Amino acid sequence: MKILKTTKCTWWVTASILLSTVASLIAIYPRYEAEWSNRAVGLAVEADVVSDLAASQGLTLAEGLAQLKDAGVNVLSVNERTAGELLSNGVLALEPVANGSYRLLGNQTDQELVRRAFEVRYGASNTAGNEVLYTDPTRLRSLTIGLSPNDVIAAQSSGLPILARVGNPTGANHGYVIETIRALARNGVKYLLPLGDQALGNPSLLVQAGDALNVNNITYTTAEFSKTVGDSVMGSKFPDNTIRLHAAQAAELVRMSKPAIIERYSKAARERNIRLLLVRPAITASDSPLDDFADLVKGIRNQIQIDGLTVKEPRPFVAPVPTQAAQWMIGIFLLPALFFGISKTLILIGLKSPELIGIVGALGIAGGIFVPSLREISALAITILLPILGALWYLENPQRPVAFSFLGFSAISLAGGLPVAGLLVGLPYMLGQNIFTGVKVSVFLPIFIAGVLLLGQVFQLKAVMKQPIVWGSALLTILSIGVLGFMYLRTGNDNPAAVSGLELQFRDILDRVLGVRPRTKEFMIGHPAMIVGMALFALGATKDRLKIAGAGLIVVGMIGQTSIVNTLCHLHTPIHLNLLRIGIGILFGCILGGLGWLIVGKSLKQSTGEEN
Repeated sequence: MKILKTTKCTWWVTASILLSTVASLIAIYPRYEAEWSNRAVGLAVEADVVSDLAASQGLTLAEGLAQLKDAGVNVLSVNERTAGELLSNGVLALEPVANGSYRLLGNQTDQELVRRAFEVRYGASNTAGNEVLYTDPTRLRSLTIGLSPNDVIAAQSSGLPILARVGNPTGANHGYVIETIRALARNGVKYLLPLGDQALGNPSLLVQAGDALNVNNITYTTAEFSKTVGDSVMGSKFPDNTIRLHAAQAAELVRMSKPAIIERYSKAARERNIRLLLVRPAITASDSPLDDFADLVKGIRNQIQIDGLTVKEPRPFVAPVPTQAAQWMIGIFLLPALFFGISKTLILIGLKSPELIGIVGALGIAGGIFVPSLREISALAITILLPILGALWYLENPQRPVAFSFLGFSAISLAGGLPVAGLLVGLPYMLGQNIFTGVKVSVFLPIFIAGVLLLGQVFQLKAVMKQPIVWGSALLTILSIGVLGFMYLRTGNDNPAAVSGLELQFRDILDRVLGVRPRTKEFMIGHPAMIVGMALFALGATKDRLKIAGAGLIVVGMIGQTSIVNTLCHLHTPIHLNLLRIGIGILFGCILGGLGWLIVGKSLKQSTGEEN
C-alpha cells in the first residue's frame, strides 16, 4: 500500500509548515529578547589622535576629551607603549658602561616602569650595586611597558572607560599574559582590543587570557572584518564577555562624504549587532580639526539615536538560552512536509522508490536536529527543501490567482528560513564567530532543482537532451551561467565581490527612505520576475511560447525565494530587521511585478491584435 496516495499538498503538509513556523518563532524569541535588551552603543576615539587634534587648537588632551565627550564619545582607546618610544622621544636615554652593558638615564618613574616590564617579560635584570643594567638595546627597545600614564590620567579625569590595545609579543609566557591583564585592570581598563594580528596569549594561552579578563572585569573586543588570529577562540569560548567593534581606516574615510561616514557607522550598530564604534577623523587638514571631529561624532550619535539605539557605555550581550523543546518540535513538525517534498520531487524527476527515500531523508533531517553536531546540516537541508516545496505547491495549480500563488510561495520560503534562525541560537552566531555554512548551496541548489521541475512541465527533458545545440540556446545558457556566477560571488555572509560606488549610493538612498533596505535581488529582480512569470505561465495553458517564457521567468524568480531564506541565515543581524527587510522586499517586489505585468500584458494584447 502506497503511503503517498496523492502528489498534491494536503492539509497535513500545510499543518506541518504552520506548526514548524510557530515552533521556530518560539525558538527565536530568546535571541530577539537578547538583541532588544542590549541597545547600548559605545563611541570610542584614540588618545593619540585626540591629543594631536587638540594641540592644533591650543588645547590639552583633557580639554579635547571634554569637547568630544559632549559630542557623544564614551570610551577612550589607548595603545600600549614600548621602551623604544621613550628612547626615541628623548624621555629616556641609554648610556654604555663596561662589559657591553647599558644603563638607562632619565625620569626615575619611567626607569622603574621599564625595569618592572623587563622583569615580567624576561625575568630578573642585571644589577651593579644600585643600578639596573641592560645588555641588549634591541630587545629593550621592543619591550612593551604598558599604557601611557598621561593617557590613563586623562581618561580617568574625563570619566571615560579605557579600551586598551595590547599586542602579543614573541615569547610571551603565562606570567606575562596574566600580569599584563592585571596591570590593565589597575589602570581602570574595561575593554581589550588586540594590537597587531594576534590576540594576547595566542596560540596556547588564549583560554588563560580569557579567564584572566573575566576575573579582572575586562571585556574582550573583536574587530569586525579583521583577521586577528585568536579572535574566533576568544569569541567562541567567552562569548558572554565579548563585544564587536567596527572601525574605518583614515584612508577610507578621506574618500567618503560626511553623511556616508555617519551612515557607515550607524548601520554597523543597527544591522550587525556592533556595540562599539571606533571613530576616526575624516578631516585632519583644517583650521579647527578637533571641532570638525566633534561635529562628525555628534552626527553619528544623533543617527544612532534616531535608529532606536542608545549611546552609552557598551556591554556584552546576555547569552540567549534557546528553548530546546521548541527546537525539537521544529524537526518533529517538519517531518510530513520534508517527506512530501522529497517524495514528490523524486516522483516528478522519475526516480524509483520515492516514498522510501522520502521517509529515510525526512527522518534523517529531523533526527539531526536532536544531535547538536548535526543540527547545522539539518538546517541546511531545510533551507534547500522548503523553497523546492514552494515550487511543488505552485505547480499543483498554476491557475491560482497570481497574487495568491506568489504570496503562498513566499510564505513557504519564509518557513524554510525561520528554522535556521530557531535552531542556531547563541552568542557565537550573534557575534559572527560562528557563521552558518552552506549558504551558497542553499541559494543555488533550489534554483536548479526548481528549474528542472518547471521546465519538465514544458519540455520532455529526455528528448531535449538529444536535440542538437543551437547558437541561441548556447548563448542564453552562457549568459545564465554568468549571471549565476556573479550571484555566487555576491552571496554569503562575507562575499569577496566588491560593490560598486553607484550601488552603494542606491543602497544608501533606500536605507534613508525605507529605514531598512530590502535586498536588491529580491525586490528588483526575483519577485517581479516571478510575478510576471506566473501570469505568463497561467496564460500558457493555451499558448506554449508563453508557458516557456513564464517558466523561464519563474526560475529567475527563484532568486528572490532563496534570498528570503538566505536573509534569515544572516544570524549576526537582528532578527526583527531580517523579517522587516523580507516584508519590505515582498511589498515593493509586488509593486514592481504588478507594473511589469501591466507593461507585458499590454504588449501581449497589442501583439494579439496585430496577429488578428
